[in-house]
Amino acid sequence: MSQKQRWLYLVRHAKSSWDDSGLEDLQRPLNRRGLQAAPEMGRRLLAHGHQVELIVSSPAARAQQTAALIADALGLDATRIHLQRSLYFAGIGGMQEALEQVPDAVHRVMLTGHNPTMSQWVHQLTGASVGSMPTAAIAVIAMPAQPWALAASMRGELLAYDTPKGAGSLALKAC
Repeated sequence: MSQKQRWLYLVRHAKSSWDDSGLEDLQRPLNRRGLQAAPEMGRRLLAHGHQVELIVSSPAARAQQTAALIADALGLDATRIHLQRSLYFAGIGGMQEALEQVPDAVHRVMLTGHNPTMSQWVHQLTGASVGSMPTAAIAVIAMPAQPWALAASMRGELLAYDTPKGAGSLALKAC
């Protein structure tokens, strides 16, 4: 990785369960498919040499579980997962707010949240369209070596993208 670059990993939470209709949206856990897809995506990241320093997650149970399963697959300590309320359906502004609070010493950060915001933000940051990100999809974006506090004005490059039904395309473009 170039020292002039930061990496942003945007992850849509894995597939959630709708089995208990009495649960509030924030409490919905992952279903069986989600419990399988999240660690698989973490293993794919690891297989392609990705190492995340910090995960910032929506407080929704399904996003927290996704973050924890990916962190475990990456060998990242659970203390490196922080919850951020602004990642729970607060739009692109909420995503930017969460990123702006990341310490500048962190060069590789993962945000785990929800659609349609994830898909929209990938497009806004990179100009690339990934369509509607399916559950557990991951977009890897190279960002300039600017402080994270300048996130709203940054433009990145989509380096890799994968979904659970994808072919493990988290191999990075040359950068």
